This record gives sequence, structure tokens and C-alpha cells, in this order.
Amino acid sequence: MNPTTPVRILNPETDIDQLTFTRIGDGIRHGVFQVKPASHSGEAAFRLSLPLSYDQTLDDYTISVPISHKISPRKEHLKQAKKLVVQLRGVSSSQETYITLVESDGTAWTKKLPLTEAWQNLEIPLNELEPAKSAMLPLGYPGRWNYWFAPAAGRGKPGDRINLSNLERLQLSIRPATGNNPAIKADSWIEITSATLVFE
Repeated sequence: MNPTTPVRILNPETDIDQLTFTRIGDGIRHGVFQVKPASHSGEAAFRLSLPLSYDQTLDDYTISVPISHKISPRKEHLKQAKKLVVQLRGVSSSQETYITLVESDGTAWTKKLPLTEAWQNLEIPLNELEPAKSAMLPLGYPGRWNYWFAPAAGRGKPGDRINLSNLERLQLSIRPATGNNPAIKADSWIEITSATLVFE
């Protein structure tokens, strides 16, 4: 395989049966998302909603996708990976949306995604990903008291870097929007068709 061949790590058409997601109370066991054709290309896209109509206190809604099996065939080339390219759009530019790569020890690296109503390809240099907490999914019962997973001991400190060979999951999170945009009065949403690791 060509060392510069990109690796797609999010594909709604094939990933839908592998998702875990934030649970909203004990009575709602299904994910609040859809797979639908993207308006610009017809390609399958996740539409992920922030389900405030179910729970007004919800401060995060995350879907999590396993990716280790997608990158393991490319482990010898992962040091040449330079950026993550994400194709998405959102109903509101004020919507808080994050993409997070989670290593097998729980250490996570994240980036806030700027949104526009039009589809866009966002290029995220891997060296711009920042240490972060990740959602512990699937979530244990009861409640969300143990929802967040902190970086592993000794990780996430100045000088630390993402270890691509240890990546286990990709998480996409949507959180309450800032400001007074009327879009937040209903279930705000984003749509995403892909996330791809791009090499030199």
C-alpha cells in the first residue's frame, strides 16, 4: 500500500452498527442521530442532534466509533500522518462541537470544530489537537456521575503528543451552544460525512 494513502476513520454507512452513545436517562436506550444523504453529494452522513427536548440539563451528547481496526494495517506509516480532514456542516455557527481521538489508555486529544451552514472540509493539523477528557462510553448505570474519563497518569502534560498507533476510538461531541441563537431552542444538530487521516 502507498504510504501516503489516506485512512478514512469515520464512515456513517459502515460505522452505524458500531456506535456507542450518551444515554439520556434510563428510559431512552436509542441514539439520537440519523443517517441520511448529504445534501451536497448524496453520500451517507450522520446527523447528530443535541437532544435538549429530552433533557434540558444535558451538557454533552457524544457518539463514539471504534477505529483501531482501521488504522492497524497502517501502523508502520502512522508517523507520517499530518492532519485530520473532516467534512461537516452545522445548523448554527455558535454550536459547540468537538472531535476527539482517544487512545487505548483513555488519553484523549480534541479540537473544537468551527461550523457553517454550508458543507466544508476542515483540515486539522494533528499537532493542534489538545489533551482533553473523553466520554466513557458505553456509560455504566446509574446516572452520569462517572461520565468523563481523564487522561492516563502522566499523560497530557506539556510536551506529550498523540500516539497514533494506540488510537482506539473517535468521538464526536455536541454541547449546548453559546449566545442567544434561536437554533438552540430546538434540538441543534450537525451533519458529518467523513473523518480521514491524511499523510505526507
